[in-house]
Amino acid sequence: MLDRRETRAENYRLLYRDPLSGLGNRASFERALAEASRRAEKVGLLLVDIDHLKCVNDDFGYATGDLLIREVGRRLGRMVWPGRAFRIAGGEFAVLLERDAEPAMARTVARILMAMRVAAWCGRHLLALAVTCGGATSHPFNLGDPGMLRRQADLALRHAKET
Repeated sequence: MLDRRETRAENYRLLYRDPLSGLGNRASFERALAEASRRAEKVGLLLVDIDHLKCVNDDFGYATGDLLIREVGRRLGRMVWPGRAFRIAGGEFAVLLERDAEPAMARTVARILMAMRVAAWCGRHLLALAVTCGGATSHPFNLGDPGMLRRQADLALRHAKET
């Protein structure tokens, strides 16, 4: 009986946890976003992307890039409520905010940028961390539509990357 419970717990972890960062994965994020969009009046979605990850991978190898992803995930995970930070792709993370989404987003972005100012040892390399953030909050026209909120946050992230 205990083995079955352990197996079930391990399967759940594999299904909803990113093995590299320890944060929730894309499936966990999409589930949490849909739930938040159903129950909250205001939802904030903040996307965080590691700058120059491709260059790190090309110059120092994927193992170093993985260490960088792990470090960014660790720092993000310490800053937000448990279960509210996710790694959704390569070097892209998401943070869900439900209470006072707009002011909380501004505070969270400031804290994230401040935390990423400190360089990190990734294997034998001391790397300057740089991330770009883009976010969106729900409004009457997108309330209950997590896909629209995601597209708006993605657009904000792309705009931030370009500027």
